[in-house]
Amino acid sequence: MFLRSLLAPVAFCFAAYFTFGAAPSAHAQTAPSLQVGLNYTFTLLDSTRISGVLDSVTDRFIYFTPAKRNSDRLYRAAVARVVLGAAVGQGSKAQILGQSPHGSRSFFAPTAIPMKRGELLYSNVLVEYNTVEYALTDHVSVGASGLLFSSLLWGLQVAPTVKYAHSFSPTRHAAVGAVGLVGAWQGAYESGSVMPFAAYTWGTADRNVTAGMGWVYDDLIFGTPVKRWARYPTVYFSGTRRVARRWLVGGEYALTTFTGITTWTGGTEFTLDGTSNAGIAYTRYLWPRFSVDAGLGVHVDHWGWAAALPLVGASFRL
Repeated sequence: MFLRSLLAPVAFCFAAYFTFGAAPSAHAQTAPSLQVGLNYTFTLLDSTRISGVLDSVTDRFIYFTPAKRNSDRLYRAAVARVVLGAAVGQGSKAQILGQSPHGSRSFFAPTAIPMKRGELLYSNVLVEYNTVEYALTDHVSVGASGLLFSSLLWGLQVAPTVKYAHSFSPTRHAAVGAVGLVGAWQGAYESGSVMPFAAYTWGTADRNVTAGMGWVYDDLIFGTPVKRWARYPTVYFSGTRRVARRWLVGGEYALTTFTGITTWTGGTEFTLDGTSNAGIAYTRYLWPRFSVDAGLGVHVDHWGWAAALPLVGASFRL
């Protein structure tokens, strides 16, 4: 069963490639001469149109001040065309909608697309599952996920996260971090788990594929009666694609592995390598600072028990 589970990510990779396609490349050049203080409209490779007053230009970035927002920057390699003057209808709303404002957000498979400093994301699924993530800098973000009613009935269940992400180009991003899982009852620690991870995202916020790998350390969360690292890594894949101005589709898959010791009747102990498969396919409707999700999640545990659950949620970008 374990070897069969390892084949699932391979199948997902082929499906993701044909579903989302290759990520866009960045080879366009900006206009040869730009004058500081003038208003320009920048058209990016993904057809995003952003207007603003030019502040400065470096070898890698174009710094400008958009309307109704603080100063911002663009990768020069991501700019396909520059036109003098503001685009018709440009404003804070049009700029945000130009590219998906939720490119760094996922359900459970972290992407490597960094958040912007001061950005705050809050997500809710079926009222029960809540996630908060805040960007301390342009590279470092922290957050936590938790179950609302389950924590009230059976004790606190929360998953803290920390991530460092860096963009090497408009279409290539890498991240390292850790995801924890803590269970407590009446204020006392009961169980926990942590998974350091590394991820690589190829593409933009509107069209991307992510591959990641982590290693689980378990302390009773998965039911194993010992504290130990898994013998095999956890792998996950995800991808999203903008299919219309306000519509985005995506999918995520994770194969979590853990290692423990179990005991047969009579006291004989043996090592158990367990797996947990989780996947989700969803569609997302976008507003500038708000989105609504609808999808289907499937989970298969180590013993082959499967469960499917329709998911409906929303997220806020502050």
